[in-house]
Amino acid sequence: MAREFTSDTVQLATRVPKALHVRVKVAALEAGETLAEWVSDALEAHLARGKQKRAVRVVKRAEGATSPAA
Repeated sequence: MAREFTSDTVQLATRVPKALHVRVKVAALEAGETLAEWVSDALEAHLARGKQKRAVRVVKRAEGATSPAA
């Protein structure tokens, strides 16, 4: 998936272990994406999962508040 990075994008610089960098590069190559595209997609997916987990916790908390006391 070729993504166009425009003026509304910023550069993210971080330090990661060499072994992780190699794994990410290989994963990007296997996916046919640039490293920037792969990392961007991975961050989006991670944040989406976090949002889903938070929603589940809120629902469970709400259900617990409405459950009859034992």
